[in-house]
Amino acid sequence: MLFTGAYLASLLLAGCNTSGYYEVQGKVVDGQGQPIEGLEGSQVVFSQPEGQSSSVGEIQADGSFEMFTLKPGDGVPPGEYDVQINRKYFDPERAAPAVIDEKYERFDSSGLKVKVEPKSNYFEFKVERIKARRAP
Repeated sequence: MLFTGAYLASLLLAGCNTSGYYEVQGKVVDGQGQPIEGLEGSQVVFSQPEGQSSSVGEIQADGSFEMFTLKPGDGVPPGEYDVQINRKYFDPERAAPAVIDEKYERFDSSGLKVKVEPKSNYFEFKVERIKARRAP
């Protein structure tokens, strides 16, 4: 019994999460560190290059998000992830207008990558707003 108590205490001191998932929070902002109007309801998506795991988080009005894998609040397994940001869809056929460069909607073009550590994690993604189209 003493061994079990010491083992559990060592896990807590090491910051280990016994579920194997760790808290991941963050923020999506523009180049000046400001939230981007119109991004609320969009999703940050993490995917491991080997396809072992993927996680998602919904972006709030202030640009913040919290990632989950199986259910809200469960966190993300440690490892390296490619990241994309998907705009909100009103229904399966109708997406919200793009407010950030569309390159962020694909893992292969977003340029965003993270490494989730076995601890509480925070990531800030500075993204480019969509460039205004000029009238002909």
